[in-house]
Amino acid sequence: MDTQLTWYGQSAFKIITTSGKVLLVDPWLSNPVFENAKREIAALKHVDLI
Repeated sequence: MDTQLTWYGQSAFKIITTSGKVLLVDPWLSNPVFENAKREIAALKHVDLI
């Protein structure tokens, strides 16, 4: 598996490492500009580190 990077806007990212670890970096998912926040949060089934 390759490392995956998802940008949520501003400086918020989700990184999935080659070993399958899920990292959230600066997850300001309540940002009013980020309209899909509730859906994105609900879709996160597992997070290893915030």
